Amino acid sequence: MVESGADGWHYLRRGAPAESQAGPLTWDQLRGLSESGSLAATDLVWHPTLPRWLPAYQVQGLLTGGEPAPGAARSVLSMILNPGEAIKGALQGVPWPVCLAVSGLAFTLFFLQTGLDMHRVGTAGTGAVIGFTFLGLGVGTIAIGLVAALAWVLARPMGCTRSLEWTIRAFCLAYTSTLVFAIVGLIFNLVAGWNTAVAFGMTGALWAFHPLVSILKEMTGQKLAISLILATVCGSIIISIWAAMSL
Repeated sequence: MVESGADGWHYLRRGAPAESQAGPLTWDQLRGLSESGSLAATDLVWHPTLPRWLPAYQVQGLLTGGEPAPGAARSVLSMILNPGEAIKGALQGVPWPVCLAVSGLAFTLFFLQTGLDMHRVGTAGTGAVIGFTFLGLGVGTIAIGLVAALAWVLARPMGCTRSLEWTIRAFCLAYTSTLVFAIVGLIFNLVAGWNTAVAFGMTGALWAFHPLVSILKEMTGQKLAISLILATVCGSIIISIWAAMSL
């Protein structure tokens, strides 16, 4: 939490372009916007003493009521239902461990199903199943982070104002749908004896394409064509790792 009564505050409407920021304002003026309802909980605010822009609900003493801060569970779920809305500041309310847990667990279960499928048909032993599971954890954390960093670097020349931290956080949460599919798939794999890696795991990974496009549109100033290309490249890298390991 951040607390400051100093002057020199700026604010930016949720989802608005960076050039539309307003300020500098005094603390009382900023508080007045909050009291009138003109400043939403997920609008971004900044002060020279802060390392980065923060959603208003993270600044202690600023909000006096009105819109509540979005919970982590709500923000994670919205990445499936409405990713465009989820990325407009609400992701700052999701702790780092939750972000990593979403993508890490999603690919851990996805790769576990791959190992179980191969074990069922006699092409992988128990050790290979365990190895696949740990590989999935690495893909869901390290590989996703590296792919997000690559997307951030490529988006910088296009006017990207989002931080690397925000980008990695958003990319991890983009695989919320993958986690849902992976959980359901693992249930059918263990209970019904189905081979589920492709039907559930791959489908879930592909389902993340929509959130990735929304994230990249936010990073590139709503450039749809560029976002589609970057999302395809990023998604293909992750799927290619799985394909190479499962051959």
